[in-house]
Amino acid sequence: MSDFSNNSVTNQDTSSQIQNQEIEQLYQEIENLRMVNQIQEQQILQVSENMGTMILELEEQRNALKKSETQEKILNKFIENVLNNMNSLLVILAPNGTIQQVNQKLIDELGFAEKDILGNSIDLLITPSEIASLKSQLPELAWPIHSVLFETIRLKKKYIGEHTFVCKNLKDPPGIHLLQGSLVYDHRGILQGAVLNASDITSLRSREKALAESEERFRLTTQTAYDAIVIIDHHDHITFWNNAAASMFGYTADEIMGKKLHAHLVPEEYQEAFRKGFAKFHQTGTGAMIGTSRELEALQKNGSRFSVEVSLSAVRVKNQWHAIGFIRDISERKQHEAELMKAKIDAEAASQAKSHFLANMSHEIRTPLNSIVGFSQILLTHQDHEKLPNVFKDYLQNIKTAGNNLLQLINNILDLSKIEAGKMGLSEETLNFKQLFEGIYHVNKAAATEKRLKYLYELDPELPEYIQSDRSKLNQILMNLVSNAIKFTPAGKKLVLKANKEGAMLFLQVIDEGIGISQEQQLRIFDAFEQADGSTTRQYGGTGLGLAITKKMVDMLGGRIALESQLEQGSRFSIWLPLKITNLPITDERPETYLFSKDNVILVIEDNPMNQLMVSAMFEGLGLAIKIANDGLEGVQEALNLKKAGRLDLILMDMHMPKMDGMAAAQKIWQHMECRDIPIVALSADAFKEQQESALKIGISDYLTKPIDQDKLLPLLAKYLRQENAKSTPAHPIANPSEPVDPNNHEPKPSSDFSLLPETVQQQLHRGTEKLAELPIYYVDEIVEQTEKMLGLCEEFNASSDHSNGELHHLSQTLNAVIEAAYQGNEETFSVLITKLKNKLP
Repeated sequence: MSDFSNNSVTNQDTSSQIQNQEIEQLYQEIENLRMVNQIQEQQILQVSENMGTMILELEEQRNALKKSETQEKILNKFIENVLNNMNSLLVILAPNGTIQQVNQKLIDELGFAEKDILGNSIDLLITPSEIASLKSQLPELAWPIHSVLFETIRLKKKYIGEHTFVCKNLKDPPGIHLLQGSLVYDHRGILQGAVLNASDITSLRSREKALAESEERFRLTTQTAYDAIVIIDHHDHITFWNNAAASMFGYTADEIMGKKLHAHLVPEEYQEAFRKGFAKFHQTGTGAMIGTSRELEALQKNGSRFSVEVSLSAVRVKNQWHAIGFIRDISERKQHEAELMKAKIDAEAASQAKSHFLANMSHEIRTPLNSIVGFSQILLTHQDHEKLPNVFKDYLQNIKTAGNNLLQLINNILDLSKIEAGKMGLSEETLNFKQLFEGIYHVNKAAATEKRLKYLYELDPELPEYIQSDRSKLNQILMNLVSNAIKFTPAGKKLVLKANKEGAMLFLQVIDEGIGISQEQQLRIFDAFEQADGSTTRQYGGTGLGLAITKKMVDMLGGRIALESQLEQGSRFSIWLPLKITNLPITDERPETYLFSKDNVILVIEDNPMNQLMVSAMFEGLGLAIKIANDGLEGVQEALNLKKAGRLDLILMDMHMPKMDGMAAAQKIWQHMECRDIPIVALSADAFKEQQESALKIGISDYLTKPIDQDKLLPLLAKYLRQENAKSTPAHPIANPSEPVDPNNHEPKPSSDFSLLPETVQQQLHRGTEKLAELPIYYVDEIVEQTEKMLGLCEEFNASSDHSNGELHHLSQTLNAVIEAAYQGNEETFSVLITKLKNKLP
């Protein structure tokens, strides 16, 4: 709405500017034409009068010199030359109205021969319509026309009229002439005739016509203009007032014309400034408001104030500066702008409230979820040590899975909020696409197998091994589509994941034989919180966020997504992404196993008792003891006490706590000189990027979001805590949550179950483990091939044995975890799993 309003105002402003320029040009043109016409009219009349006077004087001289024939001839010759060189038409009439003499210009312009004119009546040269017009002026006089002329001159002392003369044998007749006549008397007062002098006024009348047309255009333009148009003369008097001005200010033209503008239209407090500004303008034609637009306040006739936009232009007339003012009532626009500003403020407030709500909801959900996921990870880690029944193990796995699903839902909501707010950016890196693609396939294989789907993938061999892209977004796009396909595809049907090279694009497809989507439903399938059918949510679950986020992430990567689907026949999701090929291989930096020293001192500042218990158990599993503070105030004091007592290696700080929050507590701790070098890691349920950036900006070393993910926690701990020699036997090796770890067992020994294995099987498992240890993680095919051989040995021995070998079962679990780590490209987990394989085998 705002954009539309702005465009309308802009178009109207442009139109008004063009109209204003046209009005200025018209006004200047009209004034120029008026000045030229006045000057020429005066000149023509003066010439005509001078010419008549001169002829009379010459006649008198000729009469006086008649006695001398020679002198008369000289004078006649002189008069003839004078007459023939005149720039106007000249006719001399006898008392009876016959033509006695004409000059050469008349002969040339009218096309008559001199013999055809002399001795004839003046009627010969005047058109019948004009004769009738002349006669109508004095109807009491009879014919002939010269009587009318003579009598008119006698009564009015002189005759002035406009005529178009009769022409003979001319293609282009002469234009309009101004005819001026005078009677000639001798020294006795006897009428001797008349002198008629005609000056060409065609150009003058043409300009007058143009002036009339310009004035009409000016009138139409100004009177139909949207803006008020006011013209002010050099005395500040209003000389023009259009209809819009009358409507806007309430004064009619009769009421306001000739009045001083500032006395009627300008509020009192601005009148002095107005007078000073116009005093300068009248001298120089310049001023602060000339050629610009200003928003001002104006007065209406009833005394009401209102907002106007004023544009002034300067026009010079008769060496005096006049101002043309274009005035627009912007009261409604100002009100609209105020409403838009209020709406903007309200929208921003609503957005902030939404973000605040999401942040609080995220925090409130993540806090209990931290305990659910954390405790389930701890129990799964210790399931064999605690000798839990298999059914309890399933329960724990279900709890962990449900917690992770809930966490994914929260992350989806936050992702959508970040994308819509434009606060999610790209983080491109060099990645092994084949590894990522096959990883997506294998991560979802268990779910597809459980649902008894025919699950396949096709990878174009022409695709490059390494590409440049945002790993997390590419991974999430494919995961969303594949998990959706598994969810909506019935048992026994097929699901295919494809990757091809199509020109300069990476072409991805997820094709299923699921329930399908109708044409109508496809129109909104990528909208947030939309699913194809309301019943879908009840039957299959979900919020409808996955595809909305997928499309937005595809857009962020510069690609596009398309859907083809038919009900009960399946769906095909197609994605085209820019294919950025890189030849830089991913370096194989295999980290050493982290071994933490028992001497590390860690302070956890956390107000939630359940989270305190969970963190304590998690660190106990890592062989690390921690100190607990219940809130920010207590945490500050405990940090000072620990530092004074000896050393403090790391503080894990919750951000939301009573009495004093994490940010304030961290700054309070750093105020003490001895504590400035203590790293503080935020451990918070606040997952918004802005909250993380605010924490890092004040000096927080790192930021972990709840629920705590051990895969992210462990390398972070290794960054700040002291470690033992990594090559020695691990006192407390970093644990994989899916594997049992006994913190009291410093050197795990193989179970006696391995003794039942034939020596050849043991040797093959040893050699397989050594080969795995030598392979870089991006050699996915080789890792999978070697691991599956080892899995085959375990299954073969269990199948031929009379009883199940428990140790081989756990070994198989570890080998499956190795495959998953390879497909995910998780080098750290891969390294830890290989170390465990070495420790398991005898």
